[in-house]
Amino acid sequence: MKNKKISRIAAAVCPGIVGVGLIVCGVYQGISVHEEYKKGRDEYIYAQVHFIESDTEETETAEVIEEKKALPVGVPEPPEVKWTEVKAANQDIIAWLQIPALDLSYPVLQGGDNQFYLHHDMYRQELFAGSIFLDAANDPDFQNYNSIIYGHNMRDGSMFAMLKDLQNEQTLQKCPYFWIITPEENLLYQICAVYNTHTGSETYTIQFGDVEKYKAWMRKMQGQSTLDVWDGQTEKIVTLSTCTGDKAVRQVVQGIQIE
Repeated sequence: MKNKKISRIAAAVCPGIVGVGLIVCGVYQGISVHEEYKKGRDEYIYAQVHFIESDTEETETAEVIEEKKALPVGVPEPPEVKWTEVKAANQDIIAWLQIPALDLSYPVLQGGDNQFYLHHDMYRQELFAGSIFLDAANDPDFQNYNSIIYGHNMRDGSMFAMLKDLQNEQTLQKCPYFWIITPEENLLYQICAVYNTHTGSETYTIQFGDVEKYKAWMRKMQGQSTLDVWDGQTEKIVTLSTCTGDKAVRQVVQGIQIE
């Protein structure tokens, strides 16, 4: 009889204990995720402060001004990256991405595969938020017809979460361009397509074989977007890709090189 009574008490108490345990576990996980997000934000703020030259008040000479190419209206000058400091931090940082319309500025890394920087930071330390990274199959100098850059769609609005805002025409019109800065050159791209696609689609093609196949591919990309920028030229493309609420769907922004 005594054992039965104990069993009844245990049966009544255990669900409460389990419930409290689940709550505690959920709170702990929430705190951990928050700390991971904060760590990622802090690292990128540090990078933007220490790896980018601050604006100076120095007056440029007439020769320097003349050497500079005229930029499209509304396009800011590219950031000056301190490549010596950047490379000292991590040789895998191969470029810097700036999207003025979104006030987005991040280093771009490239690993030996497409898994490592999903959950590692720019210092090769484990971090849930991971890094912005170039497809491992791409050339690090962005000379492929299609260079693919991946980034997480973070709930706190960081990384590539803001790419969806470029579907808004008013946001896009602020500055329909983005910069890719490498140690060798500054590359300017005009946004030519914004759309959703599925994982494994033709969007993620890197090798085309010849120019005509590339042109046919570009026509398909343009056909998925409401933008009408591409005029048949064979300049190179950068594809920015992030996840959505649907595991099978990706948000994509593509830019065509104009500088």
